[in-house]
Amino acid sequence: MAVFNIHGGHAPAGKKGSGAVGIVNESIVDREIKDAVIAKLRALGHTVYDCTCENGGSANEVLKNICNKANAHTVDLDVSIHLNCYNGSAKGTEVLVYKLGGKAEQYAKNIVNSISELGYTNRGVKVRNDLYYLKHTKNTALLIETFFCDNQEDVNRYNLDAMANALSETFQNQTRNFNLYEITERRIRKGFAVITIKRRLPSGCPSERVSRL
Repeated sequence: MAVFNIHGGHAPAGKKGSGAVGIVNESIVDREIKDAVIAKLRALGHTVYDCTCENGGSANEVLKNICNKANAHTVDLDVSIHLNCYNGSAKGTEVLVYKLGGKAEQYAKNIVNSISELGYTNRGVKVRNDLYYLKHTKNTALLIETFFCDNQEDVNRYNLDAMANALSETFQNQTRNFNLYEITERRIRKGFAVITIKRRLPSGCPSERVSRL
């Protein structure tokens, strides 16, 4: 089973440091998504820590609170759930990472693809090495901009259960894929023959065939 940190972004609605307000309120919706995803992952047997900040404060105070909670645990994946907001016309989903390469990028690609399958415009994976959360978390981390809270098309498309399923299933499947790869790598280092690695390793993980070392 995997271990996750998950939080809804910003302070709670109505408090200092809360999220964007468009057609819907980011701090309300990101928390309902967070709660649903956590419930689904726990029902599958995974360990999930809720690192959401429930106090108001400056942006830095809220971010420090979140990162302190997150860094208290060693996890497979650290996730920040948000809604985007711009000018009412921008729409779609995107996932932000500190840098390309490694696990974070592969998680991000799979997540943005899963959300876009719900009908949202796929805005891809973007590097944001200026964001406090991505800079200060010790685990593999990503920030999900699920959709635009000020775009009517995105808001009309939003369905909580569908969104929570897209996220929880991708988290579980990609974590399992990485764990399979790491187990296989350990076997290679110990000298075991692994003939079917290329077929067994899932999409997104390095693959190779080896004979007995």
